[in-house]
Amino acid sequence: MSTLTKILIIILTLSSIFLCGTVVTYVSNADNWQNKYETLKTEYDSAVEQKEMAQEQLRTKKQEFLDRADQLNVQINSLQTQVTNLENEKNTLQIKKTNLEEQVQKWASITNSFEKTTQDQSKLTDRLLGQLKDAEAQKTILSNKLKETEEALIQKLSIINTLETEKKQLKEEKTILQEKLNKLLAQTGMEITALETVTPKKEPAMPVEKMKTPTTKPIGLEGKISLLDLQNSFAQISIGSANGVRKGMKFFVTRADRFICEILIIDVEPENAVGILERVNKQNPPKIGDSVTTNI
Repeated sequence: MSTLTKILIIILTLSSIFLCGTVVTYVSNADNWQNKYETLKTEYDSAVEQKEMAQEQLRTKKQEFLDRADQLNVQINSLQTQVTNLENEKNTLQIKKTNLEEQVQKWASITNSFEKTTQDQSKLTDRLLGQLKDAEAQKTILSNKLKETEEALIQKLSIINTLETEKKQLKEEKTILQEKLNKLLAQTGMEITALETVTPKKEPAMPVEKMKTPTTKPIGLEGKISLLDLQNSFAQISIGSANGVRKGMKFFVTRADRFICEILIIDVEPENAVGILERVNKQNPPKIGDSVTTNI
């Protein structure tokens, strides 16, 4: 055997060995690639299925989100409406509060004035009790009126005691007998007329017993009830000192020629006056707009 042949045999042998290893490697790798392909296909199918599920969940969540958004919009609109209504109610209550504060201030002023006047009336009444004996001509009428005044003053003083724990000392009022008599006559709707001269000019003075007694005449004031507080028995009339109204006057309240009650004036201003309601019929109480007059 020649050397060349031996070489060729060796080369063929080595080639065969190399090819066998290559074939074994190829077969081994082919099996691995098949397994990988099947694994990847399974994972791909699973991923596709998960994708479809995720998309379905996304659509569901999106629809739920839209529904929830609609509900929230409805709630927001409802809350905005409630806020608007509450703002309106707040403004209305603020206006009412302002009006009530004004009324409280007004009635507080009237109450303070009433308290002061009641104190004056109480002391004046005590003094006038001793003076009534000298008014023989009108003793019966003035006595009855004075008793009614005393009862009304006692009731009103009781009301004042609940509103005020401390009272100021009664204000001394010094007036002449003629002024006191004017106040008493004013309660009956009368006033003093001018006296005629007792002593003629250039003649001797006449004896005291021959002096003429003052005469009276109706005052004739008329007005309307402009404000009313039945709970505290207060009333305000539409005429005041500019019309001749004075403290202590008594007005008769009427409605369509029907007697309703009486008002004893306790505070007077130029355009109006405030008084205490007396002889009120609970079944037919006075109303704003009822007529008031000093004479029936």
